[in-house]
Amino acid sequence: MSLSLNVFKRELFSWRDTTPEEMKKFLGITVLMGLREKPSLASYWSIDGMDARPGFSRTIPRDRFMNILSFLHVADNTLAPSKDSPDYDKLYKGRLRFKQYIPNKPDRFSIKLYVLSKSANGYTVDFDVYTGADYDPNPDAEDGEQDQGLVYSIVMGLKRRADTVNQGYSLYMDNYYYSPRASGKIIQWDWSKVQAARLLMEQGQATIFASVYRSPNSSKENSDNINAFIRNFSNKRAYTLIAGDFNYPTIRWKTMTGRTEADIEFIEALRDGFLIQHVDRPTRGRGSNNPSLLDLVLTKEHTATPTVEYHQPLSKCDHSILDIRIEMKQSETFIKTIPNYNRGNFDRMRRVLSDVDWEEGLGREETTQKKWELFHKTITNAVNRCVPKIKIKRKVLKNIPVDNKTLTKIRRKKRVWKQYLETGNQTIYHDYCRTRNQVRQLTRKNMRELE
Repeated sequence: MSLSLNVFKRELFSWRDTTPEEMKKFLGITVLMGLREKPSLASYWSIDGMDARPGFSRTIPRDRFMNILSFLHVADNTLAPSKDSPDYDKLYKGRLRFKQYIPNKPDRFSIKLYVLSKSANGYTVDFDVYTGADYDPNPDAEDGEQDQGLVYSIVMGLKRRADTVNQGYSLYMDNYYYSPRASGKIIQWDWSKVQAARLLMEQGQATIFASVYRSPNSSKENSDNINAFIRNFSNKRAYTLIAGDFNYPTIRWKTMTGRTEADIEFIEALRDGFLIQHVDRPTRGRGSNNPSLLDLVLTKEHTATPTVEYHQPLSKCDHSILDIRIEMKQSETFIKTIPNYNRGNFDRMRRVLSDVDWEEGLGREETTQKKWELFHKTITNAVNRCVPKIKIKRKVLKNIPVDNKTLTKIRRKKRVWKQYLETGNQTIYHDYCRTRNQVRQLTRKNMRELE
């Protein structure tokens, strides 16, 4: 509660009635502020020669503008319902059962959304809210699609609801949404397809490999989307390799020239992304048609140059097989698969365990160890059937940075251990154990800070 009531009384005495003409000026200045952004309201009336805008001061004085702004109130307080009124809309605080906990996000407790948006402008076409274990993102699934997994259902459900099936749209997705079954279905629906894989290299660098297919009957919008993807994909990543069937038979790659407008736009996209094309001979031929170069291998200018070998087509395919090899050192990782209990179907697990005849099964076993093994096996099988798996990756760090204090302790540990081996003195050994424990604590601390 404010005790300086005279302050508000003084502001009230400074008010004088306004006019329609003055309010038009006030609203016009307010709209103009949105077009001419400045750090503060007072700066619009600045008299500094470098930053002055005399039109504001000629239209309405600064103090008068601030005076109207402080008294402007567009709601009628006399119409506000009282707390005893049935129309009073009070705040409600409740529990949201589908709120998710994601520890690696800035806001760890939030609502998880799956969004389908346009790549050109980010406009949201459709979205879905994850509501827990009973969440069904694809209620209109066809026969055979019911048990294809959550990722498949999300992709198929969003495409169906947004009416983008068989419409020639290109679909770009994060690796979280990748599913082989969904990819096969999308290829049947749409004309173009882009798939990408990420490989973690030394020193934390990631190389992105992308595979692109563009139909020879691709629309201009589809071609523009692929060109935009190439620009964004290559500019945001240091190490990039893009390969695929782009179907530009009239481009002359030695001179980087094209005959059609689509050829020229594609060449400009490659130049904007600083990409180099490495295929130098035709890759597709059929019958009496002239062989054409349709399959491309694109890399950044400073990326290691790949070696491309050409092999005969596979089966009845009319495209050559390209064997692409590039030398790089991959970072070693530990991959551990663990159950993701947050997405477990525990209702199904209860039904599975309720069908087990525990008395008969445990009664057949003679020892406690055998009973425990049967119990453990039954529970494990139920978990494997009802709880999805998640992969935990951890990069192997070859060189852990240490501070001077840790480095001094490590050297002392080596020196004391050498003294103990030479003398066999127990006092020196206890000194070694104390130093060893200190080194262990410091290295673990450095590891935690690094992670």
